[in-house]
Formats: sequence, C-alpha cells, structure tokens
Amino acid sequence: MPATTQQITAKFLTFVQRGREILTQRAGLLPQVESFERFVEAAKPLLLPRLRSSLPILIQRAKCVHRWLMDKDVLAVAGLSNQENSYTKLVAWMLAPQTHLRTAIRRQKAWLQILGIAERIDLSSLESPRMQLRTDDGIPDLILEFPEDILVVEVKTKSVEHTTPSGAAQTLAYSGSVLRRLGRKATPHVVFLTADGQLPENPAAIPTTFMAFVLALATEIAPEELPSDLRWIFSTIFTHLLTHTGPAGVDVRSLLAQVVQWESDATVLDDSTILMSRLRSIQQAMKILIPEARP
Repeated sequence: MPATTQQITAKFLTFVQRGREILTQRAGLLPQVESFERFVEAAKPLLLPRLRSSLPILIQRAKCVHRWLMDKDVLAVAGLSNQENSYTKLVAWMLAPQTHLRTAIRRQKAWLQILGIAERIDLSSLESPRMQLRTDDGIPDLILEFPEDILVVEVKTKSVEHTTPSGAAQTLAYSGSVLRRLGRKATPHVVFLTADGQLPENPAAIPTTFMAFVLALATEIAPEELPSDLRWIFSTIFTHLLTHTGPAGVDVRSLLAQVVQWESDATVLDDSTILMSRLRSIQQAMKILIPEARP
C-alpha cells in the first residue's frame, strides 16, 4: 500500500529528530555533523510543503478534542489512574449503544475507522460490549459482536502480554477460543489496546492506543449532541485518558492547546524558520492526532 503524505511526513520528522542527537554530539564527529546539516538544509524544501499540508489536519483534530477537556481530573483523584479493569469498563461503556442511542453507530464506527477495519464490518446490528468472557484458553478483556465479525480486545496499562493456559500469547490464542466459546463462524479481529501502542505477539492483531480511542470518539461527536449529564461524563473520561495515557514526557493537554493556537498564528504556516523550529511539537502532535500516520 502506498505511503500517505502523513506517513511520509511522520517518518521524516522522526528522522530529523533523531538526527538532532548527532548535532548534540559534535566532538569527534565534525565531518558527519556538517554532512548531516547540509542534508537537512537540502531536504527542507521537500519537508516544508508536507508539514504545511499536515497542519490543518492537526489543528482541526486538536480543536475537536480540546473542546471536551475539563480543568480537573476527578478520575485521578478517585485513584483510577492506570487501572486496567477500570479502563476496560470505561471503554466498554463509551462504546455501548445504550449509553446514547442516537450516536451508537457513529461511536463504534469511528473507532473501527481508527483501527482501519470499518469498511469490513456490518454495523446494521449493534450489541453491547461483553467484558471478561471466560473461554477454554483465557479471558479476553472485551468482546464486540457484529453480524459477520467479532472484535476481541485485549487491554493493557502497565502489564505486558502474557501466555494463556495453552501456552500461546493472548493475542494469538483469543481468536480461536472466543469463536469456540460463542459457537460462531465469524471473522475475528484482535485488537491490542495499550497506552504506548506496543506491538502484540500476533502480527495480525491491531495495535492501538487510548489516545487513538479518545481521538476517534472526540472528533466524531460534539459535546452539544449529548445531554448535560452525559457530556460531563464523556468530558471526564476524555480528560483522564488524555492526561494519563499519552506519550511519556508529553503534556498532552498543553500540546493540544498549543496546536489549537496555531490556527490564529499565521507565522506557523507562512514562516519556514518558525515552522522548522516547531518540528518537535508537530511530531508529538502527529503521534496523537494522526495515528494512521504511524509506520
């Protein structure tokens, strides 16, 4: 599949960021440093148009997510930070049709689109997610059933993927064990949901993050679509996940506010020097707001 503009830009941003590590170690590397600096200068005309084409996407998505954020993180106060079972329950609740019937299909479809499988799944019949389904080879965290497909979600916060009673890794074992438990002949899709997007043992499984989950729902529905009580709950969950499951060392809320501000700062788009000086922020924002650009 050909790489998208966002994928190419993300890879080049990563390259430039790592290249800066060379520039900070100049001693004994002067010829290499000078060669790299010349390369970066030559590559800027190629990079700048791609950065400019990505900025409107970043700004629009940042605005959609930022509008949900609250000042206080009450779930952290309640001690739910990085609690695997609690996070699984929150994800299940936010995907459940009965949470808000009017947006039920859109919420589930938005997440399936982030996962890259929305076009394959029949959403004509939605069921509520099932948690902790006991099978003959382990207990997957979350199951979503569709007419011809089944989504098997394994959630991790701080722990890593472990083996099931058969000795197979969770993402390898659950495809078969869930189908046997449900007695269905459906197409299984295994999803590995973590804070940092770690890769599953099953190469066919789909790695994703809580950040991508928030992005999917926060950009699909607007706060004013929900009654006030649900709006508060969604905002509370979004705020907590954005605060506690983002990339290490990144203040996601501040970063989102910064990206939103770029819309009124014409120099970001017009001044090449300023644009290049914000490479790190752009790279961090792309990881969160354009997850489909990840290699």
